[in-house]
Amino acid sequence: MQFEFKITVGNTEIRLLDTAETHQDFVRKLSFYSTIPTVGPNGEKDLRFVHRMTKEGHEYYSLISDQAGKEFKFGQSQREPGTLFCKEWEDKYIPQDAGQDQNAGGQNNLGNQNNLSNQNNQNNLSNQNNLSNQNNLSNQNNLSNQNNQNNGGGNNGGGNNGGGNNGGGNNGGGNNGQAPGGNAAVSNVLARYGIGGGQ
Repeated sequence: MQFEFKITVGNTEIRLLDTAETHQDFVRKLSFYSTIPTVGPNGEKDLRFVHRMTKEGHEYYSLISDQAGKEFKFGQSQREPGTLFCKEWEDKYIPQDAGQDQNAGGQNNLGNQNNLSNQNNQNNLSNQNNLSNQNNLSNQNNLSNQNNQNNGGGNNGGGNNGGGNNGGGNNGGGNNGQAPGGNAAVSNVLARYGIGGGQ
């Protein structure tokens, strides 16, 4: 006989169409469908069916709630291949590859941080070199200004010395100008007393 069974698992509504050869088979199948969890262990709605196969070829069937971190496992009948039975909630299985991927991701992030640190160090070194170049340029400018000042002082000193020589020449000229005036005064005195002029 054919029968229909509806079940809501989490947020997913499922409509099942199945057949049963006997009443026993019918009850057995309804018993299995009725024991499938409709919510997580704490009422979570994020349920999803999962089938995974290992490298050795072993197959596993379960219902997972990521919010609860739990996994409802189905057992496999040894007497009736292809038939499952409900077990219980267990901690969610995490593949070892996922842990390796996370570790690899962490190492990659660390590598990126090291690269960024190296770039920062290079930038700092570049800034230090630029600052050193600026300091050297400033020192060269200061030295150039000092040289220019020294050269200017020598020229001014020469001018002053020249001025002193000219001044000395003028003073000498003044002494020569006073000689004619002095001779005239002596002649007048001698003439007043009848000396020289009377002779």
